[in-house]
Amino acid sequence: MKNLIPFLFILSLFFVACSDNDERLVDACPDGLENCFSAVDAIIVWEGNPDADGCGFVLKVGDDRFHPENLTDEYAIEDLEVSVTYNVLSVNGPHCWASLQAVSIIDIEKQ
Repeated sequence: MKNLIPFLFILSLFFVACSDNDERLVDACPDGLENCFSAVDAIIVWEGNPDADGCGFVLKVGDDRFHPENLTDEYAIEDLEVSVTYNVLSVNGPHCWASLQAVSIIDIEKQ
């Protein structure tokens, strides 16, 4: 019994230290969004006027490009580095967006 108490104490510390309630792991994606990507580094790039078959502002994540359907004027700045949480939509836009996957921005911050 004497050895059991220190063992249980150490075991309880292990479970407390391994708790998945770590605040650093908060996911900004709302529940139910299967195609949501949280706090991703991205760049806003201008790919020409959509009226002239350009793509307008595009969200560039690594080598991937997306059409942000709800990008506000505050973030419509050439080569702006952002951290973004977005949901990939099943809808593609017109013109060159036919080759770009549409996304809905859930949260965005300038870096």
